[in-house]
Amino acid sequence: MLKKKIFIPLFGVLAGLFLFFSVPGTVSAAAEFEGVEWTGNSVGGVSTYGGAETELISEKEAEEAGVPQGSAGDVLKVTSDKGTFGVTFDFGEISRIRIESFSVRFYAESTSADTASYPEIRVCVTPNVWVRRELLGLENTDKWLELNFTQSEIDSMCPNGKLVQWELSYRGNAPTNVYIDEIDLQLSDSDVTPPVLEVPTKEYRTEAGSIPVYDDIKATDESGQVELIYEWSEGALDGFGRLTEGTHTLKITATDAYGNTADITMTYIVTAADTPEVYSVTFRWKDGEKRVEYTWESAFLVCPPAVEAPDHYSVSWGDYTLAMQEEQIINAVYTPEIYTVSFTADGASVGAAEYTVEDMKITEPEVPEKRGYTGEWEEYVLQGGDMVVEAVYTPVIYSLTFVAEGEVVAVVYYTTETEAVEEPAIPPKDGVAGQWEKYELDFSDTVVYAEYENGSGCGSAIGVVGVVGGLSAAIVGIVLPKKKYKK
Repeated sequence: MLKKKIFIPLFGVLAGLFLFFSVPGTVSAAAEFEGVEWTGNSVGGVSTYGGAETELISEKEAEEAGVPQGSAGDVLKVTSDKGTFGVTFDFGEISRIRIESFSVRFYAESTSADTASYPEIRVCVTPNVWVRRELLGLENTDKWLELNFTQSEIDSMCPNGKLVQWELSYRGNAPTNVYIDEIDLQLSDSDVTPPVLEVPTKEYRTEAGSIPVYDDIKATDESGQVELIYEWSEGALDGFGRLTEGTHTLKITATDAYGNTADITMTYIVTAADTPEVYSVTFRWKDGEKRVEYTWESAFLVCPPAVEAPDHYSVSWGDYTLAMQEEQIINAVYTPEIYTVSFTADGASVGAAEYTVEDMKITEPEVPEKRGYTGEWEEYVLQGGDMVVEAVYTPVIYSLTFVAEGEVVAVVYYTTETEAVEEPAIPPKDGVAGQWEKYELDFSDTVVYAEYENGSGCGSAIGVVGVVGGLSAAIVGIVLPKKKYKK
């Protein structure tokens, strides 16, 4: 795929595309032109697709070459072996301010793969950023169509205020031929008047070290667009943009939207400045220091060095002010990072405490009470960083002491997580049936007594109570071995 160029005789192929008028007031919608190039290759930074073959067919050869009827003048044929392709046009540079209207006339041959949604015609000036997407579909193939760009679309095609390159793309489902017989670009009258450039004086005197100011340089033009370029003679400015001692020149060039220019050259006579007093400041930090010399005029350029903070600290230079004196010392300020310890119990927040690596003491909140449990905070170590500390609850072990006829039959242990306990068998008593008195697992140490059926009446019951009363007093002094009850 070769890049080709349209020459003057190619009337109507890309009519009016790139005409620079030398006579003000001349406007033509279909004029011969030169300097326009195109390519079917992908152009970096412009094309989305490329991958096309291009062929220029003269008006005389159109019928024999199979150009669709209705074409006007010479025709550019664009084709590809792929269903998606594009051709990029290079206009050189045309100022946006001159463009009044812009349109393209084209023809897309239909294919058996066309649908209601494809093909499309697309226009871009940067890859995959569409200035225009025009749906053709089945009904708009096999006919000459005109694509008219709106003013806002023309603005988008001139991203830097100038029309330079753009791609006309075909996106379909199968290879086909696209014909272009006219690109109509209407331009306003050419402006041959240069901008007006004004400066207050052409000779300027100042001292070395001063910074040039351009605010009093004025440029105007009828187009409303003027670009100013400043060119200093070699060695006029130092690395900070300040004038050096000597005689220097500044050439100012003003360019309008039509390429007209005006320029003025100024002379700067720069004398040596009084030797400024030199001050110094030393920035000190944990592992080093840096001394910086400065003057009153260069004080704004003093910048403290970047210092890496040690673990668990932030570092800054504080709110310092240059003292304009010799040997000022500014020390780095190290501030310990503040970390948070969050305390939670059963998923709920209980409280929080803050600490630093310089103050590792914190006040823990009370562990919330939980019936049937003892609670404490899990073990943790403060070593820098935020953390979450969970409450750890341990079931309290309670005892059931089963007593029959003043004798301890068994001691059974349980916790709040115990659903039921296994009662010991009641010792027999002269063939009399017995049972354990009613009790509840009420999260306390409990003595459970045996009850026997006795036909002897109240006397026997009173006797049991008496025994029991005596036993209760004895049990109080018993230290029962603790062991975890297992279900």
